[in-house]
Amino acid sequence: MSFFNGMTEKRETVTYNLTQKEALSIFTNMNDEVKVTADTAMRHTTVYACVNVKAQGISSVPFTLYEKTDNGRQKATKHPLYKLFTGNVNPLMSSVTWRELVVQDLELRGTHYSQVVRNKGGQIVAIYPLLHDSMNITVKIGNNNIPIIEYYYTPINGQSRKFRNEDILKIVGLPSSNGIIGITPITQNATSIALAIQTETFGNKFFSNGANGSGILSTDGSLTQEAGERLRTQFGEKYQGLSNSKKPILLEQGLKWQPITISNNDSQFLETRGYQKADIASIFRVSPHLINDLSKATFSNIEHLGIEHVKYCLMPVGVKIESSINTQLLSEKEQETYYMEFNFDALMRGDFESRMKGYDTAVKGSIMTPNEVRNKENLPTETSGDKLMIQTSYNTLENIEKGVPIA
Repeated sequence: MSFFNGMTEKRETVTYNLTQKEALSIFTNMNDEVKVTADTAMRHTTVYACVNVKAQGISSVPFTLYEKTDNGRQKATKHPLYKLFTGNVNPLMSSVTWRELVVQDLELRGTHYSQVVRNKGGQIVAIYPLLHDSMNITVKIGNNNIPIIEYYYTPINGQSRKFRNEDILKIVGLPSSNGIIGITPITQNATSIALAIQTETFGNKFFSNGANGSGILSTDGSLTQEAGERLRTQFGEKYQGLSNSKKPILLEQGLKWQPITISNNDSQFLETRGYQKADIASIFRVSPHLINDLSKATFSNIEHLGIEHVKYCLMPVGVKIESSINTQLLSEKEQETYYMEFNFDALMRGDFESRMKGYDTAVKGSIMTPNEVRNKENLPTETSGDKLMIQTSYNTLENIEKGVPIA
């Protein structure tokens, strides 16, 4: 009589591929639903890698407040926001850390909230990030049928607090149908992420069990249910696990052991994990080579893949952050003069030869001055480098207009 799976008859060794559903059921209970949340998703290596790549990418880019001038623009060093976003947003947190938290919220939860603290004069003096899951939003109709958003924040083990709309900086990722909050990427793609988590759990249990499946103990006699459970427990403690995988099995009283083995088809298992890795990377629009998947990368295209990562992955996130700050933290009058902007130029730069060719074209075409080029390369300026040049012996436009002959 059998004690496992109700099987009593004698059978040969049963063999499965690693990618078969029957194989997965041996090591994991596939009927158990995986609860996918922002926290559980971040425990998966691919999700963590994608969020980390985007968060560090945005936080490493210069983020500056500019002031429009008659000659173009200049850094608005005297404005309160300039100091906040180039230094510390509050006494406990740098601007770099704050930006990483913003990206984490956008990628995992769809919306980021920060409290805006002002002094008595109305100037912004600090920005504090708030827990997304502790925020509730209500929309009311005010005077002249204008909708008013109210924020109710209830921290863990704390009292609920109401915030005015102007006291909250809200940054929305991919907007939901109401346009007020963002779609939660993790919830929207829970099935794909759950499959990846289940496969990783299966692999962990498979190899921790010595890369051997379970088996069937059978006997021609009969055992009570209590005796059968005790036998299964004692057998597992003695022979289950990687450290016990090569121990000889000693049986008595007519017990017979029928192993269920998994074929060592590693390529299929790795292909399955590779597909799931690429699938999750596509959710976050991260190029696979940035999360250690170099299967499609070559020496000839790796530079262009990096540039595409900046253009199609980081820039859209940066624009959302810029727009939210410009419209929510600057008054309508200030928006005519000031604006926040990420400088992605450093990440978009190619190799040295390509940069030099581009600069050469820009200087010869009177697009950039020599000092502007030197500034981009972090080189000191030259006293004669602030004039636009033209290719005729690199004379200045000013001398040409005055009719000064070429030296």
